Amino acid sequence: DTAIRFELPPGSVVGEMGALTGVPRSATIEVTKSSTLLEFGPDAFRRLLSLHDGIPERLSELAAERAEQNREALEDLARQQQDSQVVLERAGILGRLMRMIGK
Repeated sequence: DTAIRFELPPGSVVGEMGALTGVPRSATIEVTKSSTLLEFGPDAFRRLLSLHDGIPERLSELAAERAEQNREALEDLARQQQDSQVVLERAGILGRLMRMIGK
């Protein structure tokens, strides 16, 4: 399973990346405890943004933080896959060498 998983604390905002950036949704939410979900359509989201001057700024900070988390997690996953590939290649080479000398 190559899925990247995040555990978010209560009160977290999810689904914001698509709404804030226009990029198609790339995450799936899995709830492990009883939760309440508030869903905002585009019109309600625009009204929410206009309620207070600080809301757009805070949401942009949140999206940038989440994008950084995603970037770090993807880099971590790529490193793990690369390390795994190197180990598999070394193990395969060692096996061939050992068979050459009859061991």
